[in-house]
Amino acid sequence: MVRGMSDLTIAQRRQALLIWLFGFGVIASIWIAFASFLLLDRKQQIEEAHQSTGALASALAEQVDRTFADADRLLRFLRSEMQLRPNVNPFIRARELGLITDAYTQAVVVDEHATGRAFLVPPPESLPRMFADREWVRVTEAMTEDAVFVDKPIRGRVQGRWAINIARPILENGIHKGAVVVALDPFGFARFFDRINLGPGGSAQIFDRFGQLLSRSRLTDEMLEGKRRLLVLPEMIAQDETGYVETRSPIDGLQKLISVQRLASFPLGVSVGYSRDDVLAPVWLRAKYLGASGAILTLLCLMATAGLYAGHKRRATLVTALAAETERLGVIENRLRDVIETMQDGVAVWDGDGRLVLANSPYRAFFDPIGHLLQPGLNWRAWRQFVLGSGLLEADASSGEEWWKLPPSERKEVRAEIRLTSGVWLLCREAATSDGGVLGLRTDITELKLRELELSDSHAELQAKSDELGMLVREIETAKWQVDRAYEARGLLLTHISHELRTPMTAVIGFAKLIQARTFGPLGDERYGDFVDRIVANGEHQVAIINDVLDLARAEAGRLTLTDDTVSLDALVGWVLPQMQPLADAAKIILQQGQVDPVQVRGDEKRLRQALLNLIANAIKFSPAGLITVDALRLESGEVMIRVTDTGRGIDPADLARVMELFGQAGGPSETVGTGVGLPLVRRLIEAHGGRFELASDGVGAGTVARLYLPASRLADASAERPDSELDRRAQTDRRRGVR
Repeated sequence: MVRGMSDLTIAQRRQALLIWLFGFGVIASIWIAFASFLLLDRKQQIEEAHQSTGALASALAEQVDRTFADADRLLRFLRSEMQLRPNVNPFIRARELGLITDAYTQAVVVDEHATGRAFLVPPPESLPRMFADREWVRVTEAMTEDAVFVDKPIRGRVQGRWAINIARPILENGIHKGAVVVALDPFGFARFFDRINLGPGGSAQIFDRFGQLLSRSRLTDEMLEGKRRLLVLPEMIAQDETGYVETRSPIDGLQKLISVQRLASFPLGVSVGYSRDDVLAPVWLRAKYLGASGAILTLLCLMATAGLYAGHKRRATLVTALAAETERLGVIENRLRDVIETMQDGVAVWDGDGRLVLANSPYRAFFDPIGHLLQPGLNWRAWRQFVLGSGLLEADASSGEEWWKLPPSERKEVRAEIRLTSGVWLLCREAATSDGGVLGLRTDITELKLRELELSDSHAELQAKSDELGMLVREIETAKWQVDRAYEARGLLLTHISHELRTPMTAVIGFAKLIQARTFGPLGDERYGDFVDRIVANGEHQVAIINDVLDLARAEAGRLTLTDDTVSLDALVGWVLPQMQPLADAAKIILQQGQVDPVQVRGDEKRLRQALLNLIANAIKFSPAGLITVDALRLESGEVMIRVTDTGRGIDPADLARVMELFGQAGGPSETVGTGVGLPLVRRLIEAHGGRFELASDGVGAGTVARLYLPASRLADASAERPDSELDRRAQTDRRRGVR
């Protein structure tokens, strides 16, 4: 027993370690899932930023290219007019044709000596002036072929305004005859870019093939005066590349995600970039929410694990106490047997059903040669017949039979003196015990009877012995009461275990449903809703298993109460099948209704439904794929049979009896799928209705047939009026909805 207690303690410690390992494993899984989601979310945000900036860059490149193309068109027109009509002001006709807009800040036409006038400055200059020191003049003078030149932004000397000069040469037979230039306002582009929402750190830029900044959103004079050069982007434009780059902006120093688009007609580029911090800001915000959710889930897991561990400790305490109490009662019982066996008086104990519990050696010796028949389980009537037929008694002692026939509460202690044919006198005493049994004492009083007159003190001795025997009776009663208490403790243990398992699981389900209902806000990703749904489903599955264990315990103890409902078989089957259809669909199993007779039975509607649900769930669990058919028939014998047939993997005939036992499983440990509670519970529920449960299979791979039989006495009067049961109403509703 000491070794058994030691093994029990080791097993309890292992279970406690497994509980904590499971709890920390769940917590680690939660945080790993959160980290994976954040990494995926970050990647998606960057990809979305790439797509968004790429689309904006393409659109802006088209717009900027169109603006520069309009300016180039104006240059070509002015040059053409100057060559055809040198004495006519070409800007007047350009305005009439709508070629001059507010986007231009200046327009100049110069001759081969770099002398010319500015025409768009109100008022136009009346006197020509020299432009030889301008960059665009030096570049166009060097041109031998017609080409367009886009200068970097410069500040005008007269107006002090910034301008992007676009120039083309005037050539006659390859000889330089002058140039025409149009100035665009870089702040005009900036105002256009500023109307686009790029976020606090985003920007849109125009730059040339050398990386020189021409214009950008939120443009300032300091940016233009600093002659800022973009580092990576010009190389992409020079190689005629359009793409995506992540780099730090030399303008504002922010790390940016930039899309670059080359203009179709000019050696310029447009870039659109989002600040990396702006792009990832939603990710960090969701990370905070996920961190808070993770902390809550971690706390819940710790609470649940602590609850399970506390329940485990309480159960361990109860198990240890029960083992110790059982050991103590065993010691008491052995001592009691030793005491009774060493007594000189004959002692026999009979239980409430009149069966012999124990008889000591002196009791057997008094009734030699038939004393060997006194074995546990012997009925007192049979023993009485043996004694009367053996001729051991000198007189008829049949009068004592009336005392045995009295109810236990009316049995008073009786005494009688009998003489055996051997000359031995016995004092026979029968006393009723508290549980309805009988304690029989046989004392040899031969010496007392022979010396009754001489030995007056023997009466006191007998009285003392009588008191001793009375104390023995009380000790026996106390010991039996303790045994009863031990059996009650064993029953309470199962109840406490189920309660301690169900209480923390109910808390887990409750908190998970709060998350499932988004009580404190959205989860951030709908996949977490699927995770919470699985937590709720698995938790409810565990509670259902615990409820099955409790129902089975009630049935085993005979405390299962049944209601007397009138239930139609077609309503019962019609309600159960839609409930199990989603589970069958998930397992790719065809669940169909076979023949169902229009029969009504009397029984507990809830328990009949529970039994049929368990059978179908068991069939689905052990049928990887195939067909499950449910029939409900009235047999010629008057019995009602509900049959569930599946084409699953079947059961070895040698395992049929085992699977009907509590926690019984078919096959080896690697093939175990269920808990081993469902089929025993079905059997108890049907037996409580006076029926029987049969399970048949031709072997592994041949499928299984489960049959529930209800006796003919359970048939209801079909002609009697009855209110529709809950199953009838639900089945009718399912038929109207078209549930197969």
